[in-house]
Amino acid sequence: MVSKEAALHRSLSGADACDLSIIIPAHNAEKYMRQTLESVANIIEECKSTVVQVVVVINGSKDATNVVVREFAANWTGWMDVFEVEIGCVSRARNLALDNSIGRYIAFLDSDDIWLSEMKEVIPLVSLDSFDIIEFNAVRFVNEAEIPLLSGIFDGYLSGSCGPASLKESVFKFAKWFLWARFFKASVLKGIRFCPARRYEDINFAAFAYLKARSVYSTSARAIGYRVNPSSITSNAREKDVADLLFFLDEQKQWLALFTDPQEVRLIKILRCNTWTAAHSLQHSVDAVSKETETHMSDVRRELLGDGIYRELGPAVQIHIKFSRLYGLYKAAKRCIKGLI
Repeated sequence: MVSKEAALHRSLSGADACDLSIIIPAHNAEKYMRQTLESVANIIEECKSTVVQVVVVINGSKDATNVVVREFAANWTGWMDVFEVEIGCVSRARNLALDNSIGRYIAFLDSDDIWLSEMKEVIPLVSLDSFDIIEFNAVRFVNEAEIPLLSGIFDGYLSGSCGPASLKESVFKFAKWFLWARFFKASVLKGIRFCPARRYEDINFAAFAYLKARSVYSTSARAIGYRVNPSSITSNAREKDVADLLFFLDEQKQWLALFTDPQEVRLIKILRCNTWTAAHSLQHSVDAVSKETETHMSDVRRELLGDGIYRELGPAVQIHIKFSRLYGLYKAAKRCIKGLI
C-alpha cells in the first residue's frame, strides 16, 4: 500500500515539461542515500537547461531512510517526488516510479550508487530526442578517492557511435544489463514493467527494451559510480536465484513468437545462452538446488545445444553450456576440498 503522504515534495508542477525522470528505489538505504541524492542534485544543478524529475520510492525500509530522504527533499529546490510503500520489493518500487514518471527519458539509479561528473556530458543528449536508448560507462568503487584511477566497467565495448543492428548485437553478446548504465526513452518502455518478487529482473526488462529500440547511442563517458556492496544480490547468491533466471529464460523463449525479424530472433537466442550461463554459474555457487531446477536446467541446455548459436559466443559460454556437467563435478569437488581444509 502506498503511503497517504505519498508525494512528500514537488517543487515544480506536474504539468511542466520534463526531459528526464530518475528512478531511485530505496530499501534500508540510510547509510548511502544522502550521498546518492547529493550526487544527482549536483549534476542536475549544473545542467540547468534540462528539466529533471527525481522519483524516490522508499520500499519497506526499517531504518531511517525515510528521514534522510525527507530532510533532503525539504532542503532541495529541485523537482523530487517521494513515495513510501510497505512492501520491500524493488520491482514493485520501480513499477510505481515508472507509473509516476513523466520524463521523455527514464533513468535508473540504485540507492548506494552515485552519478559522476561525466554525467554532465550525457544529460544534454536527451534534448536531441534522437535516440531510443543512450548508454554510457561506469566504474566500480569502494572508496570514492579511487574513482579517477579506476577503469570503466564497459571499457572495450562502448564505441561512442550510433547504430541499430550491429550495436544491439554487441549489447546482447556483452550481456551487461545494468539499468543504471542507460537512459531509456519513455515510449520504448511503454508496456514494459518489472516482474515482482524475482531477482535479476533487470535482464529481461533491459533486453526487451533493446529489442524494441530502433536507435541506440553509445558513449564512453564514465557517468556512474557503482558501489561494491557486500550486501548486494551479486554477493549473496541463493537457490531461488537459479529458479528466477530459469523463469526469465522461459519468458525469453516466449519472445521468439513475438519477434519475427531474423535479427531480433538471433538476439533473443544470444540472450538465452548468456542467461543460461548466468544461471549455471549461480547453480554451482549455492549449496544445492532442487531436482526440479536441475531438470529444468538440463532441458534448456539441450535446447541451446540443438540451436547451435552458442558456438559464436566465445569460449566462456561454450564451456559453460557444452561441458556443464564436467564443470559441475569440478565445482562440487572444489567445495568438498574446501570443506576438508
